[in-house]
Order: sequence, then C-alpha cells, then structure tokens
Amino acid sequence: MTVTVVVICEHGKYALGREESRRAVRNLIKGVRNRQANAADAFKLRAVVAFGSRCRFGSHTTSNIDPASRSTNLCPGSALSGLRYLKVDVMTTDEWQKRLEDTFTVNGLIGGHLIEVHERERRIGTQLVNAFRGQNVLIDSFQSFFVETLNLVLEEIGGQGWPKSGNYALTFAYFNTIFRRYRAAEVLYYSGYPLEGYSLFRDIKDRALLLCGVLHNVTTLQHVMGMLPVFDDTPEGHKKATRARKDEENRITKLICGTDSELPPGVAAELKFWDDLFHYELHGARLSITHELAFLRGGMANRVGPTFHQQAFTVYMNRAAELGWLILRLMPYLQMSNRAFGEEWHRKHEVLDDSFRMMVQSLSNLGKPIGDAFIALVETKFSFGPDLKYFDPGGPA
Repeated sequence: MTVTVVVICEHGKYALGREESRRAVRNLIKGVRNRQANAADAFKLRAVVAFGSRCRFGSHTTSNIDPASRSTNLCPGSALSGLRYLKVDVMTTDEWQKRLEDTFTVNGLIGGHLIEVHERERRIGTQLVNAFRGQNVLIDSFQSFFVETLNLVLEEIGGQGWPKSGNYALTFAYFNTIFRRYRAAEVLYYSGYPLEGYSLFRDIKDRALLLCGVLHNVTTLQHVMGMLPVFDDTPEGHKKATRARKDEENRITKLICGTDSELPPGVAAELKFWDDLFHYELHGARLSITHELAFLRGGMANRVGPTFHQQAFTVYMNRAAELGWLILRLMPYLQMSNRAFGEEWHRKHEVLDDSFRMMVQSLSNLGKPIGDAFIALVETKFSFGPDLKYFDPGGPA
C-alpha cells in the first residue's frame, strides 16, 4: 500500500500557501504530471515527505520502507521532481481502533478518565441555574424568541418560497449563523466553560456590527463577506477577497463604534476596551489564563476540567446580555413586509428590549462605565424600531 504523508503549514499562518499546497497535493493524488506546479509548493511538500520518512506508521517503523521507493520521482521533470513517495505498511482500521481501545480503557470504559470531567460539567450546570437565575431567565427567553423568529421566516418561506430578487436568503443564513454561534457559546457556558464561550462572542460581536452597517445602508453583506464582483478562484483572487473583507470590516467597525462613529470620546474609548477584551481571549486565551492563575494562587485545589470561577461566569453573562440586545434590535430586518411577524411578536420584542436595557443599566448602577457606553451605542447606532423590514441595501457609493 502506498501512503503519501502531507502536512500543510501551521493553522492561521499562511492561508493562501495552504490553499496552493492543497492543489499541488490534489495533482499528486490524481497522478497528474503537472509541470506548471508552483516551485514553492514543491519545496514545502519535499520537506514534509522528508519528515514523513522519519515518522512511525501504525506499529511499523521506517525500517519497513522499501529502499527502492526512495528513488522514484512523483513527477519527473516537473517542479515537483524532487519529491519521493514512500511505500509503508499500515495497520488495518480494526487494528488501529483496537490498539486505542486496549490502551485507553479505564475501568471498562474507553477514555474512562473523562467521567470525572463529565460529572463536574453536570454539577456546574446545575450550580449556574441557581446562581444566576435572573440572567438565565433573560438569556433563555431571548434564545427562545430567536428560534421563534427564525421559524416564522421558515413558515413564510414554506408557503411562498424565497423572494425571487435580492439577497434575503443570504440575510436569513447570516442570522441563522449568529443564532448557532450564540447557542454554541451557551452550551459551553452551561458545561462550565464560560470564557471558551466568550471567545465565540468575538465573531458574534463582529457580525452584529457589520449587519448594523448593512441596515444603515453603508455596506452590503457581499461587501462584508469579501464577495468580489467577479469570482476569482486563484491564489491571487483569494488574497484580494480576504483583503477586501478585512478592509470593509475595519471601515464599518470604525463607523459604528470607532474613530469615525461620532460617538463621544469617552464612549468610544470604553467601547474600544470592551472590543479589545474579545481579542484578548480569542487570541491567546489571556483572560482564561489570568483567571486560572488567580484561582490557583488563591489556594484552591487544581482540578482538570471546569471550575466555578464566579467572575468568569459574570463576565460571560454581561457580554451575553449586551450582544443579545444588539441582535434583538436587528431582528425586525427579517420581516419581508411591514410588521409581518404580527403584534404578539412585537409585544415580545418590546418586553425583551426593555429587559435587556434594565440589565445593562444595572452595570451603570454598579459604577461600571461600560453600561452607559453600551446604552449610547444601542440608542445611536442600533436605533432600529419594530417597523423595520427587509430591503436590499445599496452599500457604499
């Protein structure tokens, strides 16, 4: 059996390079003798195959590699001519699985050491329900209303079909993705991983700000997603799309809550700090590590898996309410006609809106400046009423 081993760059280090390498690998697997292959890809793949020759494959070592195979070119005369393939004996799928089962069965259960972690996750979930009852009621009500709203759209689409013009389907997919991210964060929260859920909030925050730009008619979903007028499925085309998306994200963020927002300097500065904290957790888990160190230095016993750090759960809860309020203000955009969701829907929307305001205001009452700053953001930039309905934005001039 012939095995070609390929590892394509570090995650997040060079996305276009990974895409180029993927194409080179695809040509190799198909047996295409591609004389036009990128020389840089050949260099990367050559190094990887050299690494593969030093690895263990299954229960066998490199001593089992057929020496004759080392002299066989994959693509003679091409830019990939320096590559060699390795003939390696590998174990069957059943053998591979049985070795894992035999090695990691604890007290009759595969992966048995996870039992204590599962139990701790369950206990913390129960503890959270009792510790943050008011906040849980608000967030659960919001999620239920979000589901109800998306189902109203699906019911209408089921009867009338998708609109034949415009980008309503893309808009619905955008909202549905926001819901799934929010729900995934909640699942992590109730399992005892609040800051891991908090890291997902970074993307939800970005989606909300960008959608706010769409509703202000200063951009389009195509622009914020980096969709160029002409699709270019080349490395250079992907590079241009990525650059366009990042530039548009930066432009809209500045317009909504940054240097071009015309918000009072104190408000903009507080929102900048609020924004930065999402980055600190997503890139490097700095909030998580800080909380963990504080917990350990406080003399608490170290435990594998979730631990009840009240401050971490409080941070999550505050951000969950703030982002929920932004999403709620955007929801009427899903209506395909004026007040299409009905009066009962609008009554529920009003109750949630008032409830979110009260929770954010409570931060101000505690002397936290983010409370007033966030209310200012909602009232000036997310001032969309229940009469809002879907329209096709023109975007930047």
